[in-house]
Amino acid sequence: MELSQSGHGYTVSGVPAAPNVMLRKRNAIRVAALCISLACVALLSAASTAGASGGLLVTFAARVCPEYTDITANRARNDIQESLRDLGADTPYSPGQAMDPAVEQAHQPNCAPLPGWTFTMGTGYKTRAVSGPWGSLSIVTSPYPTTITTKPSTPLLDNRGLGTGKTIDGATTIELTPAQAERAARPNSLWAQGGTTTDPVLNIPYPGQYGFGALRCAIDDINGDNVEWIGYPSGTRHVFCFAYYVKPPPTSGTIVIRKQITAPAGTSESFPFEGNVTFNGSGQFLLGIPAGQTSAQETFIRAETTPGSPPWEATEVVPPNWRLSGLSCSSKTGASISQTNIAAAHVAITLASADTVTCTYTDQFIPPPGGLLLRKVTNGGTGEFDFAVTPAGGGNPTLTSALTKEEGLAVDAMPGPLSLQQGTYEIAETSPHSKRGHWKLDAVECGGHQLQPVSPVSVSVQSGAGTTCTFTNGFTPRGALAITKTTTGAVATTGFVITPDFGAAEELHKTATTVKEGVPARAHGSSTSDLPLGRYLVQETGPTPTHGGHWALIGVRCRGQYVPFANGQAEVTLSEEHPAAVCAFTNAFKSSPPPEPPPGAESTELSIAKRALRDRIPLGSPVSYEVLVRNHGPGTAQDVVVEDQSGGTATLVRATTSQGTCTHRLPLSCQLGTLHPGALVKILVTVIPHRTGRLVNHVVLGTSTPDASYQSDRASATITVTGASSETGAEHVPSFTG
Repeated sequence: MELSQSGHGYTVSGVPAAPNVMLRKRNAIRVAALCISLACVALLSAASTAGASGGLLVTFAARVCPEYTDITANRARNDIQESLRDLGADTPYSPGQAMDPAVEQAHQPNCAPLPGWTFTMGTGYKTRAVSGPWGSLSIVTSPYPTTITTKPSTPLLDNRGLGTGKTIDGATTIELTPAQAERAARPNSLWAQGGTTTDPVLNIPYPGQYGFGALRCAIDDINGDNVEWIGYPSGTRHVFCFAYYVKPPPTSGTIVIRKQITAPAGTSESFPFEGNVTFNGSGQFLLGIPAGQTSAQETFIRAETTPGSPPWEATEVVPPNWRLSGLSCSSKTGASISQTNIAAAHVAITLASADTVTCTYTDQFIPPPGGLLLRKVTNGGTGEFDFAVTPAGGGNPTLTSALTKEEGLAVDAMPGPLSLQQGTYEIAETSPHSKRGHWKLDAVECGGHQLQPVSPVSVSVQSGAGTTCTFTNGFTPRGALAITKTTTGAVATTGFVITPDFGAAEELHKTATTVKEGVPARAHGSSTSDLPLGRYLVQETGPTPTHGGHWALIGVRCRGQYVPFANGQAEVTLSEEHPAAVCAFTNAFKSSPPPEPPPGAESTELSIAKRALRDRIPLGSPVSYEVLVRNHGPGTAQDVVVEDQSGGTATLVRATTSQGTCTHRLPLSCQLGTLHPGALVKILVTVIPHRTGRLVNHVVLGTSTPDASYQSDRASATITVTGASSETGAEHVPSFTG
């Protein structure tokens, strides 16, 4: 047995090779004979049992790090993050990508395995439920009694739950119960946390030793809190959860940034702040005061300021027409030190352990000296809005406009306050036109009074007194996405995680349950109406596997057209030309166990090419297409599917493949099975088109194996069909064994 030293312990990198020896139960005795240590026997036994069980597996791994900056952030940098200091580099993961031990090790090289750490699973979660000197952390609710404690090392399994011949340190692998597995098929249903529900950093067995850093599970790594949900990409039986802690941790204190205003009753405003007190990726947070209220605040649980550490800082970006009239900080215990600078709207806080510091910013509204000031606030988007101010008794309008550049922040219409005579005026607003959605006037506030949000608005202007009117508009995007699920061979529950590939990191979740084979079931859950236009990734989770077979995703159609997929993920773009889409996922239950890939790399790289053997034919004549599918490696591709969709109506004459089987109808589906690295599959399809003109024939590729470039697994071939039946031409048909 060969041992190689990792950064923190030893990893079993292989066993003496034997022809066709697999780490499976049926060969356990034969392989165990090759081992001379109890460690090797334990490794093979665990790997064999995991692979043979057919259930869903989770490997929980814990790591301890010297500094918070040694830990990468999750995909959303925001104040949901529950570490006491900000984390290090941005995440290396893309939306929907499963947690990977190799990625974790490469991006957290200073962190060491943490054996003896406890994890807890449950059916829900509660935010910031347990507080202590180590901060305030979230916990799961309705916890399962499942015992989860990391070991010095445990066999490293691939995404199918098969042994790789290696180990992972500071980790343990468990199999979900049937009830837990059923929940795992639905997003947001099976939750995990570090520690226990009463002691999330295990402060009782390890007093003052560990502070929470980050947690990421399976395909959920959005927010940086102490709970994440466990889900399985289609075709996957094994996922990872990684928890990170710092040692020694700082103790914590609390900072409250409070905003209060003195202004006419009914005034509303959003006040931006910036500074290291927030973990938002923008470095800013907003305190919005709704109409009719006079204050707002946000609470931050942060590390004590230790010698050599910078203070916690916050600076208000004072909006136009406002003046910071007061700034003060108070310490609950008197142990913290705060420095305030009202001219710079800045505070610096040296935070003491177990103390609460409240800093209050007081702003006063300064109305314009005279005339009418128009202000614009936009939510959901930004843009330029035109205003026409016309005397109620008639006359020429005064024109002005306001351009918003940031959501939620008011801007003045330019060139500034309008000099108007005393009287009543009608204010008409014109919203910008957008093909991406529509604007709606949500609120109008004049002089501290809420008016009906209609255009035009009637307002009185008094001589020598300034009047301010704030118009708030919301943008409703026109994108919409619906998902359906069809199953064959059995019925099942399937989850979907929908992630925009743009803007802030967020997820939408849906679940579909089929009740009859072949009948589509609509997915329900998060609203997917009024979506911003752009590219979305749709990740399928489940269906839950059974011991007697496995599920395979065999087709994804969006807007009636087949699209490529890999590891249960497909993409769809909502555009100005096509703002809505219905994506139909079809899964087939196969009574055979899932195919066994050889140990090694899991990710594959497939390609597909297509050509027509004639580029011009008369109507009524057949045309053949050749499709080539290659696996460029390094991993073996499982459950490979080719979907061929001809342009226009046609009759299928024949379809042959050098590996696998094809259906006998259009659109054509060929299930090729397993493609090892270097494999080449040839498919020959002959059809008779039913109309003339330029016809484009599309083909796409799918697999249950991860493939980073799956989006490009599509090809097409174009022919011209003429109405002249006298045209002739020989068609070369390649020969191969089908």
